[in-house]
Amino acid sequence: MQWLPDAFYASKYQPWLLPEKYGDTFDDEKNRKRVAEKEKDLKYTKDRMMHGKKKVGTSRDSTKYRDFVKKAAESKKKLRPGEVKRWDKAKKKWISNKD
Repeated sequence: MQWLPDAFYASKYQPWLLPEKYGDTFDDEKNRKRVAEKEKDLKYTKDRMMHGKKKVGTSRDSTKYRDFVKKAAESKKKLRPGEVKRWDKAKKKWISNKD
């Protein structure tokens, strides 16, 4: 008669009873690659919903979408210490006090 759960009685002859280690099931190269691809697809669909097909392009691999992502990354550059940007109505762009 066993008083404890089967996991306490596991042996090399019953490996399915051994407890799993952290990351055994999901932390391998194949799954990391799959998750990265899924995140890229989700980002593309979100961008397409927010900005539309004309601005983003028709697929994640299109040159239009690559240009869109590159332009978005450039616009999010951090300010230098002491830098302040202001909107110039005449030129219709942001102007820095450090330039």
